[in-house]
Amino acid sequence: MMQYRSDLFFGTLTGNGRVLIVDDEPVVRKAVRLTLEKAGYDILEAENEEQAINVINRGKTASCWMP
Repeated sequence: MMQYRSDLFFGTLTGNGRVLIVDDEPVVRKAVRLTLEKAGYDILEAENEEQAINVINRGKTASCWMP
């Protein structure tokens, strides 16, 4: 099995804070989660917009940004 290496794609990534990952593909969420956790972020996940809104409404996030 291939090991995922985020440094090959992003270089040295460091930070802090909480990030909400919203994607319907579990593989995508996992790759992003592993990358951001390794960099020091606290991760929340949602598989769709309804779940994301529920997480936001529970006060788990301070701000929201989407590409």
